[in-house]
Amino acid sequence: QRGPWATHGKSLRAIAHSPTQDLLATAGTDSTIALWNTVTATLTASLSVRNTIRALAFSPYGTILASAARLAPRIGLATIIFWDVDTATEIGRMQQHTDQISDINFSPDGLMLASSAGDMTIRLFCV
Repeated sequence: QRGPWATHGKSLRAIAHSPTQDLLATAGTDSTIALWNTVTATLTASLSVRNTIRALAFSPYGTILASAARLAPRIGLATIIFWDVDTATEIGRMQQHTDQISDINFSPDGLMLASSAGDMTIRLFCV
């Protein structure tokens, strides 16, 4: 369905639904992450990032959103940013992959985040 969900310009790159709230995170080529209330279809927050987001994942309790950005040319590393969902603020970041991140996923207990990338590695991060 188009309408209020169409906020990222030409291309939607990633989407994730909160496991505990009526909240949807979307990201596109416009270097923003949008947080939507799925009941009212309204934008609740917009998070600015420097690069296109390639993947999104909510923690099992829905309190943290992880976003994986494309490779940053100046530093040669792809970035995972952790966001506090309630305040819509950055709470941490990791830069380990030397190629595009293809997927991220929290462990069932929310204590670890796994990421895979084009550099043929899988990384595990303590959150």
